Amino acid sequence: MPALLTPERLAEAMLTLPAWTSEGGSIRRELRAATASALAELLLEIARVSDALDHHPDVEWSAAKASIRLWTHDAGGLTELDLELAAAIDARVAAAGFGDAPRRG
Repeated sequence: MPALLTPERLAEAMLTLPAWTSEGGSIRRELRAATASALAELLLEIARVSDALDHHPDVEWSAAKASIRLWTHDAGGLTELDLELAAAIDARVAAAGFGDAPRRG
């Protein structure tokens, strides 16, 4: 089982993941798109990278908005795998030219 991130490691990582917010034992990113179909295409890209890493996010999707939540279920919190997937998701989002939804909190 992967080791949980220390609070110090998480704080360090969050500096490199500015679109993500830390929520207890998970991190979350909000996405928005001009259309639902454009967002669906991006979510398909995220699914592909998730399959490649064998690590999958929790996704809430409504029309042209989505919320992506990462945490390692079997570890009960955040691990390096979550950070790797978050960075890969950020790369896909940037390549697709998507903007972020306004951050909460």
